[in-house]
Amino acid sequence: MKPYLFLFAVTFTFSCTRVYFEQPQPQGFKALSAFPEAIRGAYLVDKDTFYIKEHEFTYMDLFDRSITQAEINTSPSVTIRDSLIYDKSSLDKMGFKYHITNDTLHYKVALRVSQVLSDSLVLKAYDRFWVLNEREDSKKVWNAYLIEKFENGDICIWSTGNFKTETNRDRKIKYEAELKDFYKITEFIKIGEDEYLINPSS
Repeated sequence: MKPYLFLFAVTFTFSCTRVYFEQPQPQGFKALSAFPEAIRGAYLVDKDTFYIKEHEFTYMDLFDRSITQAEINTSPSVTIRDSLIYDKSSLDKMGFKYHITNDTLHYKVALRVSQVLSDSLVLKAYDRFWVLNEREDSKKVWNAYLIEKFENGDICIWSTGNFKTETNRDRKIKYEAELKDFYKITEFIKIGEDEYLINPSS
């Protein structure tokens, strides 16, 4: 049986708050050059397969696309059937709903995304976890995710910097705390509307 991947987010009981890290976590720990063999493999998540390889992980994500009616008429890869749009480049062959503005059709397409360990994607080991640090686009701040593997082969990825109360249902963890409870751990610097930067020790 294929192992499963579960995605969890730590949540707070107040309005949507996003917390970034100043440095890859945990500080003072050496970055790994590859994903450990213990967590490499294929994991089933929802209807997709999430792959962890030696230096990268890949997953399916949805992207916005647009095409004019004239382009569809001559396109070898995009067709419309039964009120759905089909794009041969998509991993999902079931078709997508679309909406039209002027003469342009807008829809989503499922593509495989690859993330490679680099200066902007840093992996570290900590206790029984691996910490995957991802630098936020166009910002000098980091998101951190805890990867945990269970005895049955499943893995769980915990989001440690995105606290959204509206996502605390459907296999999410609800953490009964407020932001002020964490002030004794690290200083919180406000960098935007409901956005904070922290720099904790390991």
